[in-house]
Amino acid sequence: MAVDEEDVAVAPVVLEEAVDEELELPPAAAVAEEEEEDDDDEVVEAFRALTDFTLCRAKINAYDNDDLRLGHLLSSRCCPRLRRLKLRHVAGLIRLHLDAAGTLEELRLVYLPDLLCLHVDAPGLRLLRVGHCDHLPLSDDPALARVSAPRLEALAWDGLEHIACREVVVATATVRRLKKISLLSHDGDGDQTNVAAVRLLKSCTAVDHLELRLTVRVLHNSIIDTKLQLPSEDTVKKDIPHLPTVSKLRLDVNTWWHGHTIGVTLARIIERCNNIENISIRVRGLWEVCSDAQCNCSQPKGWEDQKIQLDNLKRAEFKGFIPFDDRKSLLRLLLKNAPALEKITMNDTTTTSPAAPAPAAVDDLISELDDAVLLHILSFLPSAGDVARTTVLSRRWRHLCGIAPCLRFAVGLGSFAEDDDEDEEEHGARCHDAARRLIAGADACLARRRHAAAAGVHDALRALEISLVYGDADNDSSWYKREPYIHDHHHEADITPSLVDSWLRFAECHVTGSFVLELPLNAAAAAKQDQEEADEAKRDVAPPVEEGEAVVVEEEELDLLPAAEEEAVELPATARATAMSLTLCDANTVVPIASAGAFRALTDFTLCRAKINAYDNDDLRLGHLLSSPCCPRLRRLELRHVAGLIRLRLDAVAGTLEELRLVYLPDLRRLHVDAPGLRLLRVGHCDNLPYSDDPGAARVSAPRLETLAWDGLEYRACREFIATPTVRHLKKLSLYSHGGADDETNVAAVRLLKSCTAVDHLELRLTVRVLPAEDTVKDIPHLPTVTKLRLDVNTWWYGHTIGATLARIIAKCNNIEHLSILVRGLLEVCSDAQCKCSQPKGWEDQKIQLEHLKKVEFKGFIPFDDRKRLLRLLLENVPALEKITMEFDPSYIFENPKEVRDKIDFDMPDYQGSWTPCDWDFHECGFFDGATKYEWTREKPTDGI
Repeated sequence: MAVDEEDVAVAPVVLEEAVDEELELPPAAAVAEEEEEDDDDEVVEAFRALTDFTLCRAKINAYDNDDLRLGHLLSSRCCPRLRRLKLRHVAGLIRLHLDAAGTLEELRLVYLPDLLCLHVDAPGLRLLRVGHCDHLPLSDDPALARVSAPRLEALAWDGLEHIACREVVVATATVRRLKKISLLSHDGDGDQTNVAAVRLLKSCTAVDHLELRLTVRVLHNSIIDTKLQLPSEDTVKKDIPHLPTVSKLRLDVNTWWHGHTIGVTLARIIERCNNIENISIRVRGLWEVCSDAQCNCSQPKGWEDQKIQLDNLKRAEFKGFIPFDDRKSLLRLLLKNAPALEKITMNDTTTTSPAAPAPAAVDDLISELDDAVLLHILSFLPSAGDVARTTVLSRRWRHLCGIAPCLRFAVGLGSFAEDDDEDEEEHGARCHDAARRLIAGADACLARRRHAAAAGVHDALRALEISLVYGDADNDSSWYKREPYIHDHHHEADITPSLVDSWLRFAECHVTGSFVLELPLNAAAAAKQDQEEADEAKRDVAPPVEEGEAVVVEEEELDLLPAAEEEAVELPATARATAMSLTLCDANTVVPIASAGAFRALTDFTLCRAKINAYDNDDLRLGHLLSSPCCPRLRRLELRHVAGLIRLRLDAVAGTLEELRLVYLPDLRRLHVDAPGLRLLRVGHCDNLPYSDDPGAARVSAPRLETLAWDGLEYRACREFIATPTVRHLKKLSLYSHGGADDETNVAAVRLLKSCTAVDHLELRLTVRVLPAEDTVKDIPHLPTVTKLRLDVNTWWYGHTIGATLARIIAKCNNIEHLSILVRGLLEVCSDAQCKCSQPKGWEDQKIQLEHLKKVEFKGFIPFDDRKRLLRLLLENVPALEKITMEFDPSYIFENPKEVRDKIDFDMPDYQGSWTPCDWDFHECGFFDGATKYEWTREKPTDGI
């Protein structure tokens, strides 16, 4: 793979994945000529514009002096503006001599397996990372590693404790971040293992972020010297200097050496850094601990009672915590001596599987395929960057990037550090910078495609995705539609309305398949949303209103008009795209006036996080745009978090619309839907709709509806709006357990249950509310068609018992095969024996027919008597029952004192089966020793002899 000047005279440059090709550098003669001309001080600026260079997965030939030529190529004579240099996984690099100008700020040398000699002169270097250069630190010649960096601020060098690296870095007084320094906790007489590391700690007088890798190794007398019987000395106490400048300390501890205790050693190190504000401890090693009371690892005795000054410590993090006595004593020591401590976090240990070996090299047969096949292959790549990187595979692939049928631009995971070796703030800043480059790259790429289309070359894109919303750990960004953002997005300012509008216009003209645009919520809108959801949560858990109390509802004026200074974006009017998903960061959105067949190819449409202007009738235009005359093939429609949508009229008479989801439409007050082919309807958090006084505000004609989930269906305006004989899945239906003689709270819900004569999956949201009135569960009709029943139970109303109420509901569904119960509420139970919540007396002794019930799941279980009696009732009346899964409410365990937790017991009879504990969520951290989850399974009958 040849590298010429025109290809790399730009910034940044990344050469990756050239594993099986040797890198061709400029010929040796050129270097020799340049060296001969050095007497005349002539600067040969071969790469005069280069600022960033990364070389990864390459092999060079040191026997042809390619390693020397590489060093010359990257020195200041050829790269006078080079700022960041990274060499990773480069084989054959034996000698590296870098003479850098004052511009080089960051140097990373990682996985250079053949490196034997390193000379660096970089007066402006700020960051130096050297790792996994296995032959360098083991060299016998200490002169083979020399770095002159008088302005160095961050230093991380694996193996700095070895002999050849003791004096490697000239001038360390400016180093503020020192990482990956290895230490041994104890040594013997004459053992100088820690000499280089201690010398480095003493010379770094300005360090404020320190990372130590500590191996707790205690040599026994017989190992050290069988004749002298010299004990193993504590090198922490003897050698490590006082480090008053350190504010952030990280300790990676290895206990694989006989599992020695670590508490006393860590306490001594922490004592040396008495001004720390943040400490992070991570332990890896054996799951057993040294039991020798005379072992030096636990000396001196009484260390946990010492007084140490930690006046500035605010946060502590302990990963890999095992509740051994020495580690718990260390935590107590921190708690006693850190008056400003705000938070301690403990995490369980995690393990990772080893990386898979690299595949063997094969001949390049793919390049012989024609363009159509290669473009089809490229369409499966996850991002446009991956498509661009294929150009280094072969010259045959270079033109394919410009005509690829699918382009995907995504920022990926959120701004959390990928691993523990990287500072979180630095990683967040790097993610922000990467997002900026991605935005500019996406815009430039689309501009090139637009110009190519104008020239009549490759007009259409089969798929275009621009996702600027951070995803979660599973690389999924779909959660943003439901939940507030958990990541900070710092690149909103780079996403201007004019830029977004240009992308929408591009999709309008050039996308023939799927178009996805996901933009982050701006900071002001995110703060407003968080406040609204917090207020809603308060209303959900607010104490109930007693009878006779007045309820005052304050109406807030809706802000439907867009701000005059804000730009607006217009929805794309495309007759070619088949699917569109638009998340528009709460931007003011203009709905175009569409003619018949304007979106004749569209089958899937999602609009999320947008604001429209109802005063300009944009809400009516949106309904017209999504109706059959304009979208004759539309099958799935979703509107979510759309403000300003007051009226929505959908005329889907073509019969193609099958799924309709309307969620978080805060201003919706009138909904008319005519969809003869509709199978699924989901309406949620449209708060102004169910409270409307006009009973005609909500009308849905869907004679083939199968799945219905509508929040607030118990309110007046929605009682008789929809035909339901075909509904099979009925979800999110709210009920109250008790009501008064004139209380019609459940009327609409009961009427709906009576009309859904074919329902087989039923989900009820039950609030156990006991007024001095009668049981309203009696109004629920017999539901013989239900085979799957889910009960979400709320006991926030004075913590009333739930057993009797649930038993009555279950008895109404006597043909169920699967039962799921989830309970949320107070951690106390009603103690009034005369309360109607436990009526009638003896309910647990009734006989109910549940001949088909096979599986039961009970989450949020608290061992109150009524709930245990409900389990016994099910066990006694279900002959075909195969399995019960019971999971404790974690709040019940967390919020109770230790004496209550220790008495938690699950003493249920077996009933022709057996209960087996299957989960101990809090056992490893020592918080709760009992099981948090149990399973009951029926015993299989044994054949007689």
